[in-house]
Amino acid sequence: MTRRLIPPHPALGSVVRHYYLQEDCGGIMHLPATPFPSIGFILTGQSHTLVDTLPPIASPPCFVTGPFDRPVTLQLAPGSRFATIMLRLGQLPVLFGLPTQLLANQAWPLHELIGQRTENELFERLQATATAGIAEALDRWLTQHLAARSAHNTPTLLLPPSRLYDDSRELARHYGLGVRQLQRKILSSYGMTLRDTRRMARYINMLALLIARPDATGRLASLAQDCGYFDQAHMTKDFRALTGHTPGDLARRIHGAYTLETSAVQYSPIEQRLVLHNGNEDIRLSVGQH
Repeated sequence: MTRRLIPPHPALGSVVRHYYLQEDCGGIMHLPATPFPSIGFILTGQSHTLVDTLPPIASPPCFVTGPFDRPVTLQLAPGSRFATIMLRLGQLPVLFGLPTQLLANQAWPLHELIGQRTENELFERLQATATAGIAEALDRWLTQHLAARSAHNTPTLLLPPSRLYDDSRELARHYGLGVRQLQRKILSSYGMTLRDTRRMARYINMLALLIARPDATGRLASLAQDCGYFDQAHMTKDFRALTGHTPGDLARRIHGAYTLETSAVQYSPIEQRLVLHNGNEDIRLSVGQH
């Protein structure tokens, strides 16, 4: 099992957080809830989503996902190879002209957004490309796609992290909008309400601390308050709903042996700089800033 996390071309830095490439893998993979959309390509093998007692749901070979407010469990066929474009907040309207909430908690076939012929050409090109060249190929496709959409860009409203907890009436006045207009724009940009976006911000900031700090389990109560939770019980309830684990249990898994099952939250120090710092800057808060 080999994984690579690669930054996009600098010109795409406002759209893409990073590329997540994995090959020669198979088994169960747990994905925690995330506010970030993505575009995925299953280049070899298959992926199925496991949902309670229902039969496994096959993923399309090329798909787009919005934010997820619940954990997802995938079953990857042995030898699977996949590539994922990890997008920044608010980029689905920019890339596809769709309100983000339409893709919340689901994987949408990419061809329904860009056309079957375009998807086929892109997919075949990626399948024929060695893993080391996938990021460059995705850079080229995204650059061309954005250029073609430049006359049709849908404006988004993304709040600076420092203003995320401001009163909605004050935010509406600041942006020259009515409160309902503000709510609609936030829903279209983030794929969730302002209240749920704040919840995700608390969670993402706490998750980043659990990943980056092996000593976090000894300071859960104080870190919970630093990230905006009322108390540790509030944080634990949220983490159970968003990851399927308590913060303490998740931290032990994060800093345990690297496995496919937990790989979505396990990063080396170099990867952490890409994923937790550059990748989270549009939702990251300073300690105590809530």
